[in-house]
Amino acid sequence: MVDAIDTGAPVLCSALEVTARWPGFTAAALQRDVHAVFAFPVMLGAISIGALMCHRRAAGSMGRAAVTTALALADSLTPALLTDPDDSAEEVWSQHLHRAEVHQAAGFISVFLDVSLVEALSQLRAYALSQERPIVEVARDIVDRRLRLPRDFHRS
Repeated sequence: MVDAIDTGAPVLCSALEVTARWPGFTAAALQRDVHAVFAFPVMLGAISIGALMCHRRAAGSMGRAAVTTALALADSLTPALLTDPDDSAEEVWSQHLHRAEVHQAAGFISVFLDVSLVEALSQLRAYALSQERPIVEVARDIVDRRLRLPRDFHRS
């Protein structure tokens, strides 16, 4: 969706039937039995280069974990979109998967500490620095449930 690209923020529409935001799109989507749409910006730093569009036939909101996963997926699409088409998919994903893990770990932290994703990412970075470990290793430990940041951990 253009709104996700323009704003750089997710667009979450859980019920197309009740929105007047996109009249032409809404009518066409409802004719195709699409009742909820979600768009996640695909970013290169601060630049929006596209959007990951998701839809479903039943109205309803996405859960926090699903939104976090979709944001990580959108983030992990960037290298694939900007990589030489002759590179193998395995090569592209192996080089850039760690970014998805970092964002997935930030999602875990966000839920556990009840903070924003930006704050969770900041907490993850601070924790990795305080432990003198690469952020990717810490993220993997969090995603694999071998590590949980202490609730009382605060950035210096």
